[in-house]
Amino acid sequence: MNSLVVWTRLLCILCGLGSLSVRVQAQLVTKEAPVLARVEHLQTTSDHEAALRLLRDYLPTVSPQDTLQLTEVYHHIALSHWYLSQYYDALRYYEKAFALDRALNHRRNMALRLNNIGLVHWRLGQCDMAIENFTASARMAQAEHDERLLGVNYLNLGLLWKNQRDLPKAYAFNQQAIALLTRTHDDKNLANAFNNRGQTFKIEARYDSAEYYYRAAHRLRERLGDREGMATSLNNLSEIYFHTQRLPEAFDAVHYSLALSEEIHNHLRIKEALANLSEYHEQTGQLDSALYYHKAYEALSDSLHAQTQTSEVAFYQAHLGSELKELKIRDLQAAQASMQTRVWWGVAVLLGGLLAGVWVGRWRWRTVQRERRQAEQQLVQARQQLTAREQELKEYVITLSTQRSLIHSLEEALTQRRPAPEAVPVAEVDELLQRKILTDEDWELYKAKFQSIYPGFFSQLKLSKVAFTEAEVRYMVLFKLNLTSREMADLLGISPQSVRVSKLRLKKKLQRHQYDSVETFLEEALC
Repeated sequence: MNSLVVWTRLLCILCGLGSLSVRVQAQLVTKEAPVLARVEHLQTTSDHEAALRLLRDYLPTVSPQDTLQLTEVYHHIALSHWYLSQYYDALRYYEKAFALDRALNHRRNMALRLNNIGLVHWRLGQCDMAIENFTASARMAQAEHDERLLGVNYLNLGLLWKNQRDLPKAYAFNQQAIALLTRTHDDKNLANAFNNRGQTFKIEARYDSAEYYYRAAHRLRERLGDREGMATSLNNLSEIYFHTQRLPEAFDAVHYSLALSEEIHNHLRIKEALANLSEYHEQTGQLDSALYYHKAYEALSDSLHAQTQTSEVAFYQAHLGSELKELKIRDLQAAQASMQTRVWWGVAVLLGGLLAGVWVGRWRWRTVQRERRQAEQQLVQARQQLTAREQELKEYVITLSTQRSLIHSLEEALTQRRPAPEAVPVAEVDELLQRKILTDEDWELYKAKFQSIYPGFFSQLKLSKVAFTEAEVRYMVLFKLNLTSREMADLLGISPQSVRVSKLRLKKKLQRHQYDSVETFLEEALC
């Protein structure tokens, strides 16, 4: 491109067309600029789906030799996938951009890509890999004397350590990040650092300090027009307002956060706002509204989970496909070398005589046909193996997701377990807590054991004026044992969200019979 510009300008000058040479040069230099300029405009306005469509149309037109342009395109594709919560797609394109930067030995760009890759791993819950990438990026940024990028990496490391509840490390990294980002006038990331500091204070229940830093972050983001950041700050402020009993301010802030998140189509921020709205309405006794926002949260979560699984399968398929391509290339090279050897043998045989040449030629032709048939059979087998591996990969991803959810539920259930009522023998209640109610047979055995500990409970339940279903009787038994939602979910083998919805429905049913709550019913009707 540069040589073409030089020769064109020289030709125009020689012909006395100096002004024309400037116009031609400008057209050649800016030929590809409008596409990426439009992409950046779409990303600034949060229209990431339109940006992706434009980039997909533009990518095939970029020459593979134009590595700088190709790197920029990969970066913008990954960025739009990131904002659409398509994290495996984002990871794939960030890794492509990093490979090109490494081939060109652009160390500053490599540091930027490592930071981006670390963010994707953080969103995927892969904290160890995220820390590894952020640390490597920080080392490269320090070597390149890039204080702004070093501050961003310290900010991200502080965020990760905060999420892992290592508050001293989180505070130390965040303090360094604030100093570096203030010195380099990076207001956007400085706002993120203030927000991270506020979250640290919130964990320590220091709500005044948390509110101070949340407001500082919000002011910077409002000045920059950063709508995603504003949505985050408002949602965080709503939690502080709710904890400090400023309910009108809490509801106003979280509704404003939800509206901003929907404007920019940021699914992660929408989920956070819906979760808080459901919790706030439940805590204030507005059960219908709580159920409405909880259902909206569940629907969005299911949609994003399915999307992530599809992206994860595609990511691993892409890696599997690249390995298969390399294997085919090696096979073709080996076949080519083998064919050259066969040609030389053919020439030698032909020199030995026409008859011997004809005979050898026929023999070689038969050999080639046989090898071709064998190669076709091997290709069919390879395709069958690839199909089987893809199916195994899909099943593995689904199983892994289920196991992660189960492990998370078990961990939270173990940390939140409450002590059994004092009036009941601890050993017998402990035996109840160790049991599972997964089948009807499990329920019958569980009910018999419960009856031996609390005689008369089921008969009193039947004599009450409330008609309970068998499923509701199970929940009444678990309420009697004073279990949390997590413990109920673990015992019944269902999700905590399902327990939460069932508890809301049971509470509304009891309210129709003049009982404020399940606990009130147990105290008054089953005393």
